Amino acid sequence: MSLLAAIAYAGEAYAVQVERCEPTAYRAVFAPDQPLVWTVELRAAGARPAGALHWRLHDLDDREVAAGDLAAPALEPQATATLTLDAGRRPPGWWRLSIATVADAQLQPTRYAVVMPPTRPKDLKASRFGLNAHGVTDDEREMELFVRQGAGWVRGSHLWHEVQAWKPGEDWHGKAYNWSKGDAALARREAVGLSTMGSFGFSVACASSKDPNHKNWWGQSFTAPDDRSDSGPYYAYVKAAVERYRGRIAYWEQWNEPDLDSFYKGSASAYAETLAAAFRAGKAADAEVRILNGGWSGSRGFARVDDMLKTAASVHDVAAFHDYNSPIAKTQAVKRAYRRAGVWPRPLWNTECGKEPSLREDRPLDQRLPYYREQAAEMVRAMTVAAALGVERTFWFCWAWEPFAMHVANGPRPVAGGYRALADLIDAPVPAKPLGTVDLGAAARGTFAFAFERPDGLAVVAWRDPGAARFGVGVQTITLPIDAGAVVVVQGSDGRTIPAKPRSGMLELTLADEPLLIRADGACAALRKAIGWTRRYASVDGVLATADFGANSRLVNLDVEPVARTGSEFAGRVAAASDKKDGKSDRAKFYVFCKLPTDLAWERGDEFGLPRTPLRLRVTHLDNGKGAIGVQYGDGREARIERGNTGTWKTSIVELPEGGSGHSFSYHSNFRLCSYGWSGGEDVVVERIELLGE
Repeated sequence: MSLLAAIAYAGEAYAVQVERCEPTAYRAVFAPDQPLVWTVELRAAGARPAGALHWRLHDLDDREVAAGDLAAPALEPQATATLTLDAGRRPPGWWRLSIATVADAQLQPTRYAVVMPPTRPKDLKASRFGLNAHGVTDDEREMELFVRQGAGWVRGSHLWHEVQAWKPGEDWHGKAYNWSKGDAALARREAVGLSTMGSFGFSVACASSKDPNHKNWWGQSFTAPDDRSDSGPYYAYVKAAVERYRGRIAYWEQWNEPDLDSFYKGSASAYAETLAAAFRAGKAADAEVRILNGGWSGSRGFARVDDMLKTAASVHDVAAFHDYNSPIAKTQAVKRAYRRAGVWPRPLWNTECGKEPSLREDRPLDQRLPYYREQAAEMVRAMTVAAALGVERTFWFCWAWEPFAMHVANGPRPVAGGYRALADLIDAPVPAKPLGTVDLGAAARGTFAFAFERPDGLAVVAWRDPGAARFGVGVQTITLPIDAGAVVVVQGSDGRTIPAKPRSGMLELTLADEPLLIRADGACAALRKAIGWTRRYASVDGVLATADFGANSRLVNLDVEPVARTGSEFAGRVAAASDKKDGKSDRAKFYVFCKLPTDLAWERGDEFGLPRTPLRLRVTHLDNGKGAIGVQYGDGREARIERGNTGTWKTSIVELPEGGSGHSFSYHSNFRLCSYGWSGGEDVVVERIELLGE
């Protein structure tokens, strides 16, 4: 054999077919002390001498972190060989394995793995993290992985069309319920400590004569059941379901997105009657059960939701909604809808949020990777904002049902590692308390930083608004004050650890579109002081944010002198004084300078940060002068708070007009309280400023 022929033959030797490449860890979820191991199965089309496979391992940034050769034995025609590929131990994060059978050939197949740290102790019932179980298998390991993933709740099961059906003309009273599927699913979840939010599902065709498929009696129906009375089949089914699972399922969702034609075909009043029937039946079976409406979509506005709430507002305990792309705006819109219906406050659950990578799995990975990264980033943004907004539970959509899947045939997407990292940060060992937003300064335009109280310290989740690039805002550098001795860990949206070390009491981080998960264990006094406004998204009185000057004088301009009225009834309040030179002035002016939280400026503003609606403030102040207190924007527009010099504390509500062009709010979100022109004594003494919602 010539040398050239030998080289060609050897080249073919590397081209054996990779029939199978599977991880040894279930769904490719590994622990840091566990090597990434794949089982590789080869098949030869013809006789092949011994050769080698080349493999490469990449991280989320598509950087090659490891590579190697895997020896392959000689193979007879159609023979197979099973090999073990050990890529070594890796830190938490997302990893991609590629295999090449010929050097310099396209690396195939590609498989994904995610490394998660050991499960942290967690109160699963109190958890605010849930998953939609679409695509789940009957494997018991699936439920164990739900817990390991960081979830405490699972959405769905016990749909009516899976439990009962009858042929048109038959008496439904004689049709027994088949609970076997729901029983089995619930038992698997309870075995690992997961809680279930039950789903009554839609109607069934046999109960809805207006359904065009009424004669296909076994199918589900998106039209309301004909009989919505207490003696009808729907009432009986709901009552039977709640009775059967009393003490095991405490929350039930009725229908899905009834404000969309794709899931509900009928009048607003008919849906409200269906929800009312479920509410009556559930309460008859268990007075403690909590009924949720079918999650409002709101993707076409809230006009139909308003119509349904006219009669449906009082027949559900929890307001369910679905929010995929606008967590702040959508949640606030839901709250406004319930305020219009006169039934606010109401517990909020987001029973679907998700992100669909818009490219199929069979497209080249370099094309899909940016969409994978954005899916993970959107999960962090959506779940973080929901927690900060006071949403009690949020269910990510979904587990393994394409195209939204967290786990696909090739393994877990990066979103799987990010979900776990965020759950550890703000949901373990108990749900963290939202504190407010960190003031990152005027330069951090379009940047969000939400702070949470953990039992062992503070957590901050920060990101740059993905839309900020349209306004010339690129990668940003932010700094957070860190106390000496505090232990800081920073993670990305796939769960990987990002090197970060405080220097001189400050932690400097570079922010792009990917959110950063920041955990500070230990003393966090400096970081707490940077949380200037306490956000109150879930408040019952319409307060969006509070600046408490008695506890946090950071909001007072540095040129202003805090004056404590110790030894008197005014102890702990703050007076602000400026425009005094050498302590002398016969016409002293007093100012309190305030800056809105960055996220509030963008939440309430247009694309340039200008307020779209009037700014309503509630000010708690000392009534210690006859002259009015001016509340001003930087361009001079103002409103006034009248004073009567009574010497008592007073609460006043004042409204500033919506923004126009060219004032300082657009860049600094500034306003100020001031007194002017008076000859001493009439200072501005403020205890609290509250920003009110609509």
